[in-house]
Amino acid sequence: MRQKHSPDNPKVMDIKVYNTLLHGYASQGKLDNAKALLSFMEEDGVSFNAQTFAAIFECIEKSDIKQKSTVLEFYNQKMQEKGIMLNDLLDKTKFVYDQREVVLNAIRRLQPDFVPSYTPPVLDYDCPLLEKLKLSDTTNRKGLLTSPAEGLLSLEDMKKKGQIQLDMEINGEIEVQNIAAQDVETDSIKLYRTKLRETEQEWRTVIKEAFIRNLSTLKSQSNASHSAITLYPYLKVLEVDQFVELMMGEIYKLVDGSESYSPTLKLLQRSLGTQVYHKYQIEQYRRNGVLQKIEQIYEKYCEWYLHRQSVDGSEQPYNGRQVWQLLEHQNREGASLDLDETPWPMEMRQNIGKFLYNIIINDVKIDVNIFKAKDKQKKLPAVYKVHRPWGWLVRLELKPHPVVARLWAAAARPALRMRASLAPTLAPPAPWRHHTAGAYLVTDTPLIRLPFYVSNQMKRIEESPQHALYPVLDSLNQLGEVPWVINQPILDLQIKVFRWKQEAGYSISSVFTGRVPVFAAANYKRRLANQFARAPTLHSLWCDALYKLSLSNHYRDSMFWLPHNMDFRGRVYAVGPHVSALGADAARALLRLAQRRPLGPRGLRWLMLHAVNLTGTMKNNTLDERYEYAQSIMDKILDSADKPLDGEGWWQRSEEPWQTLACCMEIANAVRSPNPEGNMM
Repeated sequence: MRQKHSPDNPKVMDIKVYNTLLHGYASQGKLDNAKALLSFMEEDGVSFNAQTFAAIFECIEKSDIKQKSTVLEFYNQKMQEKGIMLNDLLDKTKFVYDQREVVLNAIRRLQPDFVPSYTPPVLDYDCPLLEKLKLSDTTNRKGLLTSPAEGLLSLEDMKKKGQIQLDMEINGEIEVQNIAAQDVETDSIKLYRTKLRETEQEWRTVIKEAFIRNLSTLKSQSNASHSAITLYPYLKVLEVDQFVELMMGEIYKLVDGSESYSPTLKLLQRSLGTQVYHKYQIEQYRRNGVLQKIEQIYEKYCEWYLHRQSVDGSEQPYNGRQVWQLLEHQNREGASLDLDETPWPMEMRQNIGKFLYNIIINDVKIDVNIFKAKDKQKKLPAVYKVHRPWGWLVRLELKPHPVVARLWAAAARPALRMRASLAPTLAPPAPWRHHTAGAYLVTDTPLIRLPFYVSNQMKRIEESPQHALYPVLDSLNQLGEVPWVINQPILDLQIKVFRWKQEAGYSISSVFTGRVPVFAAANYKRRLANQFARAPTLHSLWCDALYKLSLSNHYRDSMFWLPHNMDFRGRVYAVGPHVSALGADAARALLRLAQRRPLGPRGLRWLMLHAVNLTGTMKNNTLDERYEYAQSIMDKILDSADKPLDGEGWWQRSEEPWQTLACCMEIANAVRSPNPEGNMM
């Protein structure tokens, strides 16, 4: 930094860089180094801020000098000359570890009775359209006093679910039962599962050795290089075994994917590098006290979510975002949650992923004679590169060796691994309170779904006042607060259809078996080609249905929540794609609201109208005509509910068949109830 300034070594003017170094010296009590850095800042014309002096106060307090009060008073005078007060060292700064307490102890050497005063957060809207929803108008906010999960679970259960959710995010993955796996473990399946376990263990050993070897080579290259930025430090932020498991997860993902498509190699590399960054983030949170602070605030948030008690004694009907902000304000001790994090550059994530994928491609091998007991071992790459046409372009993708795919299928793995960030949450999501904070507790989630190379829109978001985003954030939070459950009868039926491998007419895709039906000789070749051309598409659809149904089955007895974000047009979606109220017909039919309500006097009428609307056959008819039609086909509606696969199948001819069937079942429950108006749905 003190080298001769040149275009290659420009003057560093970013105060955040200096403050980071100052806090580093402060953690070790190296006051002389901190003083030298301050003099460099003055020479270069870098203005001090409250964070700078907070680091100096921390450094003085942790140093071994004897006249600490004298030195502190010197910097206090210097600080006041710049218009910075002692209270600013705590109110306008951000801390990790025990920094806040250390700075407070240093201040109390100068003012023994000092008590910090923190600026309260801005909670209200600054939008004329939302004038009637401001805190001053409680009339339209009374609905916030009732929890969406009122009466559904106890506080103790909520806290347990919250801890499970946090552990799941820290782990980064969840395992769910594979609904395609056979319930009975035959001798053949046992044999192939043993082979698969042995192969996986061999891969882990090979990957670990290759990682250590390649990392050693990279270190030598880094030491010999004069480049300011090298890859080596980024590959030391996690334990070796963590990198091994990340690479194993990538292999699982490739094998579970489509045979005819995978994301491009560059996209896979970027995704893997981002996973490393997220793991690093969580490790940092664990070390610097942020994780403990999140647990503390989230527990109090869950208590408010369930009971809706006042958090500040004002009896004001706050929403989730406002409550979280108040809880942060009330619990300022310890680490700060709104740290100024600098994400790793996307190019660096790409290079990290490239380094790891080179190990997967070059070192992970499979014995292609694994199914031939008498043949000698013959090792070939388990994953290889393929060039696939994409429009006018050719894309570089990865494909698992057919023997790997065959071993996976023969072993019929009883469990599937999924990213925790793609699953619903077992407890209420953390409310969005900033464009970088919300949805999941420690999993980094984008507010807006944008390609990584789009920067202008995100820059405008970052430059906007925080309170200008409140209307959008609160809208997403409102959707995320709603608890859901799985519609078990529909799930059981979809799993049954899935296992039957009868995709025609049910919209639940089935795997292509490779057996081609017999056709007339005249069109045999054409039909044969068409049949095999459909195979990759059917397999892709089968994989999609497998994940959706397996994840839904995993949550069949649980209440869950769906965090939301949005795209660049402002359209909102559940963050996870597999369980969503905005998916296709089959996915929508799997969901129902956890908080049930009685139908009421006209509820059955609207339910019958809904069933007719789903069919899409009476779009030009009046509501009364649709209702009369629904009454005239009540026998078909009840037949659909009672015998969905063995009856007349009226629901199967609907535009939205699975939602129609779910509606038929609700109608059947209502009309057969002694009190239809009080029937809960």
